[in-house]
This record gives sequence, structure tokens and C-alpha cells, in this order.
Amino acid sequence: SNAWTAAFLRGLDYAFHSQYPNGGWPQVWPLEGGYHDAITVNDDAFLHVLTLMHDVAQRQGDFAWVNKRKRRLGGLVVGLAGVGGLRWRFLPRGGAG
Repeated sequence: SNAWTAAFLRGLDYAFHSQYPNGGWPQVWPLEGGYHDAITVNDDAFLHVLTLMHDVAQRQGDFAWVNKRKRRLGGLVVGLAGVGGLRWRFLPRGGAG
């Protein structure tokens, strides 16, 4: 339906806009300040967003209808998150990179 399509595309835009430049996502968005602005990787939310973006980018499953621009953004999001995730994983504890 048109309502479902519009809602899904708004959700994609939400994920695109809320991603940090280093590839992660805050716990809440818009940002509120405090610990909620930190990237969360210790739950399945990060993995689920990456899976969704991958499926959109690759036109998998129910996402074959998503337009080319959003598919490209989905692929960029996955790439950025992957590079960022590797960087976070190998930073010294408490260190900046």
C-alpha cells in the first residue's frame, strides 16, 4: 500500500540521517545528550539495521521495489558501518583513533 511504502521510506531516511560519520548509530535520534548519544553495538539493533540496509542495497526479499538512490545509500551505509566497526573493535580500550 502507499501508506506502508511511505512509512518504510521515512524509516530508511531516519536511519540514513541518524548514522554517525564513523559508521555507528546513536541509541536515540534526534540526539538528546548524555549516554544515549553513544553508539550501541552490544545489542542486535546494529546488526538488524545493517541487515536491512544490505537487503535494500541488494534488492533482496521484499525490497526489490526500493529506488536506485535509496539502494545506493543503503550500500554506502553498510560500507561505512563495516569500516567503522573494524576501527572500533581494534581501538585500545579508552583510546581515541
